[in-house]
Order: sequence, then structure tokens, then C-alpha cells
Amino acid sequence: DGMTLHWLRPIPPLEQARGRLRFFDTDKAEIALLGGRQRVGAKGGFLTATAGKMTITGLAVRDQLATVEVEANGTAANAVALMREPRLRLLDRQKLDLRDPGGDVSAKAVVDFPLEKVIKPEEIAVKVTAQTSKLRLAGLVAGRDLDQGELRIEANDDGLTVKGRAAVAGIDDAER
Repeated sequence: DGMTLHWLRPIPPLEQARGRLRFFDTDKAEIALLGGRQRVGAKGGFLTATAGKMTITGLAVRDQLATVEVEANGTAANAVALMREPRLRLLDRQKLDLRDPGGDVSAKAVVDFPLEKVIKPEEIAVKVTAQTSKLRLAGLVAGRDLDQGELRIEANDDGLTVKGRAAVAGIDDAER
């Protein structure tokens, strides 16, 4: 209880985490996450981690690999702040101007990376799936706001897919 977990520095750590460490054999360990909060953005916002785990393999060899899986929820503003973290590179290819986000997000992230002192960005694999509720983004489509977004979002190193319903420029239920 009360753990602070640094999972991909310099991204702020998971705070006030509860978990359980388990060794499966001499090659594999798992940290089960039972709750915590992820500080995001410069304004001190948080996402709430509801469940997850970190699996470390290769304990018996020189170089280990880690897989972090976490389920979290919170505001769209805090989720966008985490997506903007340079180490995650989630918004690098899409160059989306996600201004003034509102609404709520529930997400699952999977991050694979080697456990080395220095990690190159191309060595980090990230996959995120999210569901939004009442999402609002200012000026997203031809300078018009997106409102009431009930969207499923999938993002990974290869791209971004968004499906669902939203109102754009005041037109209700614009399907995208």
C-alpha cells in the first residue's frame, strides 16, 4: 500500500498505488495493481488507475522485458495530458490539435519496453483503447467544436482509429 511506481521516466510515477508482487519462477515476476493514481500534466491533474499489472520477464538473463497493462479513468483533459507525454509518442504522427478537452474517458493501455537504463523511443511499444463519454474538443473539425462524443479510440505506434457518434458544429449525432 502507498507505493510510488516509476514506469517510464520522466513520466510522473503512479502514486498511492496498492499492489501485490508475485514471483512465478526464476524468470518471471508480476506486480498486480489494485489501484492508484497517475499524475498528468503541469496543472497536477490525475487519472485513477483501477486495475493493472506489470510483468517482468527474463529475470534469469542480463536484459529483462516489461509489459505494463493498466486500466484507468478520468477526465478527457487529463487523458489528453498523458497522451501528450513525449515518451509515449501517441500524438506524434497524428498532429491533432486537441484543444480544451472536456468529458470523461475510460481507457486501457499496454506498454512494452526493455528494462534498460537508457531506452530509445523506438523500443517502446504502446497500445491504448479508450471509450469517451460526453467528449468535447474545441475547433477539431474545420474550426468547429466536437460535442457529446461517445467514441471508441484505438491508438498505437502505427496510428489512430476513432469510431462512434458526436455532434459537430451543432449537428447532432454526426457519425464518424
